[in-house]
Amino acid sequence: MVKSYCQDGEIFTDSRSVMVKKIHYTDNLFFINEIIKAFEAGLKLKLDPHLLFDNMVENTLFINDTLNSLYSSLKDNPYILGRVEYLRTLTKTETHYKNYLELLLEREHSFEEAIRPFRDKLKEMLNLHQENLQTLQNLLMNFKDETVQDIVSEEEFSFLLRDETEE
Repeated sequence: MVKSYCQDGEIFTDSRSVMVKKIHYTDNLFFINEIIKAFEAGLKLKLDPHLLFDNMVENTLFINDTLNSLYSSLKDNPYILGRVEYLRTLTKTETHYKNYLELLLEREHSFEEAIRPFRDKLKEMLNLHQENLQTLQNLLMNFKDETVQDIVSEEEFSFLLRDETEE
């Protein structure tokens, strides 16, 4: 079980070990987005699979694992400061990654032959990230609903601030 906590505005994760890690959600997600953009651009080029395919697969799996880790951390810990903004950024990154996987599964790029043995795994990853996206959207909608319910009306606010002598 992963437990996260906040100390002095810093997010730390303790995963049943003595070592505690600070997670930089914004920077990590920015970097992952940049990797995805580079690989999407690579799919539009006439690249040589025998030179670059292994790196593409390794990075695709790395992004998958990293996004799953960040997703679990944010989903399971409602007490992270800035969580809603991190959830929004993660949703954008998950969408970007899902689109990349869809492009990768298409048959119109330099790696189409090399990708065949990995198609089932990529489809499985795509399905998982579609589910993650749905959960993220639900979390964000729930937060929006909670925020709307917590708004104090003008009448309630006036009642709370009125002077006791006015009674």
